[in-house]
Amino acid sequence: MKLNVMQVDHNHLVELEEGETDLVILPDEYLQNNYPRELLFKDTYSCIAWSKNPKIGNSISLEQYCDSKHAAAKFKYATRTDLFEALLKERGLTRDVSVEMPMFSSLAYVIVGTDLLATVQTRMAKLLAKSLPLKVMPLPFEVQPILEHMIYHPSQEFNQANAWFRKLLKSVAAKF
Repeated sequence: MKLNVMQVDHNHLVELEEGETDLVILPDEYLQNNYPRELLFKDTYSCIAWSKNPKIGNSISLEQYCDSKHAAAKFKYATRTDLFEALLKERGLTRDVSVEMPMFSSLAYVIVGTDLLATVQTRMAKLLAKSLPLKVMPLPFEVQPILEHMIYHPSQEFNQANAWFRKLLKSVAAKF
């Protein structure tokens, strides 16, 4: 088996259709109806801050969240408005994004040593907090859970290697 992990871009459906990609992991909002899918995991969003951020205690208020500067993930080939920005807009909220990074996981490294906040998936935040000086806090407002799915070309549905790998991914995801 050869594993090549790539960031999802504007070609992911073309690559899936042409057999160049065997599997794509996407949030529910980006799913295409014509591909088989399996739920990989559910997650939530959390706010992270540097553990020594003098402006933030062990929790965060809505006012602190909205008044702080943020680091946020920005994807070069996003096909829709940033999902989290859309969630904020629905609630009449905004945030001041002063740093943009191409991946959610890189946000934790950017905020260490600063007063910046970042909003990331809770599972990732807890994992990163094991090796970085971070505070992981619930968001000060309700947000629907994130549903991450695996999609694949219909020709791969009964492919034994693909089915084995999907099962393996679900097993690993269930441990976090």
